[in-house]
Amino acid sequence: MAASPPKTLAQEVAGAPIRPHAARERRFRLFMLRMGLLALLVGVWQIASLGAPAFVLPGPARVYAAWSSLVATPSFWNDFGITFWRVFMGFAIAAVVGVPLGLVLGASESSANSSSRC
Repeated sequence: MAASPPKTLAQEVAGAPIRPHAARERRFRLFMLRMGLLALLVGVWQIASLGAPAFVLPGPARVYAAWSSLVATPSFWNDFGITFWRVFMGFAIAAVVGVPLGLVLGASESSANSSSRC
């Protein structure tokens, strides 16, 4: 007996019975598709790096070697933490300023009229 085709999302939502291992198969296919896309991107990167000088477009192996030696330095995680904190604070300040400003501009009809292009 042939296996039934996978159910559509509408059939799953409607409560139609599905095969017990169908979800696992979908996750595996999605995982393999993502890994294939990643391999394709790294392959294109490698091929593109062959035609360019290393200081313009280094290949994946060279980038990995430089990254692994950088992570091995004692100050890497401290420097990373400082950089992460600065980026986080920049986003936080932008949100604290931008959200109230956007709410005020969105609620005010006169400011909406003055900022529109028409």
